[in-house]
Amino acid sequence: MVYEEFKPFQNPSELVDWLEENDILMNISKDDSEILFNYMEGHGYQLGVIGKGLARSDSCSGENPEYDKLTIDEIIDTVCEWNYEMLQHAKERLHEPSNFIDYVKTSNYRNALMNDEKKLDEMFNKTCFGKEVEELARRLAMEAIRRIQTGRREKEADESGQEIEETDKVKEKSILSEPNMKAR
Repeated sequence: MVYEEFKPFQNPSELVDWLEENDILMNISKDDSEILFNYMEGHGYQLGVIGKGLARSDSCSGENPEYDKLTIDEIIDTVCEWNYEMLQHAKERLHEPSNFIDYVKTSNYRNALMNDEKKLDEMFNKTCFGKEVEELARRLAMEAIRRIQTGRREKEADESGQEIEETDKVKEKSILSEPNMKAR
């Protein structure tokens, strides 16, 4: 087995540069990259490269750090999940603050997470996962539209059938009420 050395990125710009140099079609800005870096660092990870691929190292594992090879799509997805979890926790804390200062700090923290969420959503939409979700949503919408249209047609057919039945009954009554029809 060939050992590949983990080469950490020193700053968010290095990630952006690496993506461009390796023709990764993920157009993220330095600010977007900074969000990814901050979340990774806050969760005890460092982004970098192993061989020709992206990776993250577990900076908490001491002398023998563990490395996970990941794609930029997986990195963004992971950070989106963390943001969601942190946002849910902040919302829960807002319901039971220990004092007013705690409430204000938690509210500010939640607002910062919500700002990150908007930027992360934009990044997620560029990932393969975001494109899959978009395609699934498109197919579900098309199916819903088809069912609504089919339901309308069936309702119209039912209503038309009832109108035909009523018309037939009226004709039948008028025919039966004619003098020469009663004698038969």
